[in-house]
Amino acid sequence: MDSNRISFGSSAFLIKDDELKKGWDSNFISFLKNEGFKTWGRKGYFNGINWIYVNLNNKIYAFGIPGVGIITPVGNHAITKKEFMKIYNIYKKYDQEHPLKMD
Repeated sequence: MDSNRISFGSSAFLIKDDELKKGWDSNFISFLKNEGFKTWGRKGYFNGINWIYVNLNNKIYAFGIPGVGIITPVGNHAITKKEFMKIYNIYKKYDQEHPLKMD
């Protein structure tokens, strides 16, 4: 499996938030970049898009494309940016730990 694909490991979340309409200048994109996430590519960005796919396994993100389901997101539904941050912080806490090690 190609680890540079947005669908790698079937762990991509679909996040919807109006702040994403700022595109590459959104605060969420800055956050992702600061956390080491990389873009799947600048192809396909359309002005006004307010949803993005974020894969936790390979730290790849991709803006949505109207009319195109890039991947099937976790849970088959979008979540809010706030909900994603809760999930992300849980997994970040265990970064570099054995998969079964817990606090």
